Amino acid sequence: MVDNWYQGLQGFNTALIRDVLMPMKYAYLGMPVIATFVLVMGLGFIIGGARSALTVGGFVLFIALTEWWDRALITAYMTSFAVIVSVILGITVGTLCAQNNLTSKAILLVCDTFQTFPSFIYLIPVIMLFGVTDTSVLIAVIVYATIPATRYTVEGLRNVPQSLQDAGSMSGVNRAQRWLKIELPMAFPHIMLGINQTVIFALFMVIIGAMIGTDDLGQDILARVLYGGRISLAVGLAAMLIAISVGVVVGAVAGMSKGPVDVFLMWITDLFLSLPQLPLLLLIFYLFNDTLKKMVGPEAGVFILVVAVIGGLRWMPVARLVRAQFLTLREKEFVEAARALGASPWRQVTVHILPNAMGPVIVAATIDVAAAIIAESTLSFLGLGFPPDIPTWGRILFDAKDHMDVAVHWALFPGALIFITVLTINYIGDGLRDAYDPRRVL
Repeated sequence: MVDNWYQGLQGFNTALIRDVLMPMKYAYLGMPVIATFVLVMGLGFIIGGARSALTVGGFVLFIALTEWWDRALITAYMTSFAVIVSVILGITVGTLCAQNNLTSKAILLVCDTFQTFPSFIYLIPVIMLFGVTDTSVLIAVIVYATIPATRYTVEGLRNVPQSLQDAGSMSGVNRAQRWLKIELPMAFPHIMLGINQTVIFALFMVIIGAMIGTDDLGQDILARVLYGGRISLAVGLAAMLIAISVGVVVGAVAGMSKGPVDVFLMWITDLFLSLPQLPLLLLIFYLFNDTLKKMVGPEAGVFILVVAVIGGLRWMPVARLVRAQFLTLREKEFVEAARALGASPWRQVTVHILPNAMGPVIVAATIDVAAAIIAESTLSFLGLGFPPDIPTWGRILFDAKDHMDVAVHWALFPGALIFITVLTINYIGDGLRDAYDPRRVL
């Protein structure tokens, strides 16, 4: 039974590609540039007037003058197919679920749940069922893009005044006529907003779908990007822990000490700050890479070396920051009061000074995570760091640099994930700083 179901699924996939998708794709690719230009400008004029027509016409003309015209048409074919199906499904499901409060709440809950998933998650199950095909991309796009169409349809229909619905019923119209003549026109602005979001969602997911595919060695790009994210994040977090631990200890000792100890620690800090980090990284890798690989294995050896080197060269800003915080806080009234009551230096540091200095340290920690991810990516991009069989975002960028003319997405997505991850970590640091600031007034 399972085999028959799977064979039927594959038959559906083959028929859809052969009878629908491929003819539609070739039809798009066969459209003359002039005809496409006129059609797009006409649609722009109908929808948004002369300004919109000139804007979209300018963009179409720009694309037509580049080597990306065929790829733009393929993107348009996939997006338009997905939008048509998503709008039909969204309006249909939204209309059916808007009939009562229970189904409305249920479908909105489903929409909210699906929107919490990362977009690339939708690609995984369809790849398992249909393989690496246009069908996989389109199904993932349709599932993702149907959400706003459904949501806005439900909300639009539920916001139609009950008095108008009652007036229609009293006039003798049936349910279909009431929906067509009263509810749909009243909900049309909401539905159009949902269609607008559907187009945006579909275009975004089609771009994400470009991750489906293989590299020059036949390795799945999506799987490598996902696996590489684990390694890159692990390197960033481990290096951050080393940098923060060393920096807090050095800064706290320097901030609480006076005289030669403070001078010596700051001299060491300034010395490390003056060292050129990238050449030093390359030198350390050249000296110790092979030794660690022989001792603990290729993956563990490179991981330890990368974490130790990056973390060992990132503690200096933390140390200076903590020292400045300690120099300021140790003269505050609450610290002097604790000192007058007989609190030991250790208690002054752990109970009174360090908690009040942790806000900037948390921000520095998030910056160190981001810097460690970028440093690891730089090393991997230079051909150092992890070996080719261990994917990281930097390693994928290194592998993609020789194929930029034919597969730009191969490098685009690891780079985008690095950017998004670093930006997210920075925002998390800002939030944690505000949340755990002891001076914050509740």
